[in-house]
Amino acid sequence: DTLASKFHLSDALTVRNKAPLRTCTTIVASDCATELVETSGEVSGEEMEELNAKIDELTKENGKACGVCIMGSMPPGCKEDTYADLTTRLAGVDTLVLIDSVIGLTPLLSALKTIF
Repeated sequence: DTLASKFHLSDALTVRNKAPLRTCTTIVASDCATELVETSGEVSGEEMEELNAKIDELTKENGKACGVCIMGSMPPGCKEDTYADLTTRLAGVDTLVLIDSVIGLTPLLSALKTIF
């Protein structure tokens, strides 16, 4: 049994980005750790369109996600309201929304007010 099948995970919203893979290096000491993370590659308009088409397919007939996680920095090429737009399209009143980002937070919080 793979984790994907065991927990009913899907890659239905996965869009492979053409940007090179970035490197994250963690330097660990006895009492602390530091992460060195390269900047993300740019997300193209075509890649965002592909993601939006996948969301449209999954949410047609008014379907909503059980949970939405907004995590980390928004990659170059995305508009400031990208997280707000994605959350508005995916989340309903019963959706658990987890946010671990300060990027695009103002439009995201405004969007959440309209959902909840």
